Amino acid sequence: MSRSDDARYALEVIAGRVDLANPGVAARLAVMKAQHLGDATMRGLIDRAAGMHIAMLDCTLRTADKAYLRAVAGDGVNFLDDRVWERLEPIHERYKADSEMMQLFAQAADAFAAAAEDAAAAVLTGPAAALAIKKASRPRRDS
Repeated sequence: MSRSDDARYALEVIAGRVDLANPGVAARLAVMKAQHLGDATMRGLIDRAAGMHIAMLDCTLRTADKAYLRAVAGDGVNFLDDRVWERLEPIHERYKADSEMMQLFAQAADAFAAAAEDAAAAVLTGPAAALAIKKASRPRRDS
């Protein structure tokens, strides 16, 4: 490849327009780095592309899901405003066979359940609780 083709490819990698999951990306960048050993400008561009490639590989769905599970388990989300369960359910489906993710999921589910219990307890405290218990205790009238 020519210098301009390699520069164009490096810019495509930096812009995220290359399938970064393709193992050929790292290989091509390594070859380009060796070919342009004495060219500081190209080396800088290739190093930026390689850095972007590594950063993009770190931003996988699993990484994002893992970070979310940790946030839920660590009370890092607003359980009342965020749609926590809507996000937890598909995460569970994706990682049923992954013991590490299921362990994190269990911690997140426990935190979610505790938050739901706390919210219910807050609603059913004091006069509101007495009224709710009274309504629930009344016999139903079937029509």
